[in-house]
Amino acid sequence: RLITILQNEGLIEGFKGLQFSGNRFPEYKMISPAITFEGIIYLSENSNTAKVINAAKFLKDVIPGM
Repeated sequence: RLITILQNEGLIEGFKGLQFSGNRFPEYKMISPAITFEGIIYLSENSNTAKVINAAKFLKDVIPGM
């Protein structure tokens, strides 16, 4: 769900949504994941930037191949 929100807000790109029957939310395949310019601006203006960076590091550790 987080990938869906970030992509819909234009903060990230490079993910392809895959919908499987029986799944409530789409799964994503990483094509060439990247943060957009709008995403960089958001991070620089948001006081919670450290939380986002820590979450990204956590996701990198948890998701193999990311």
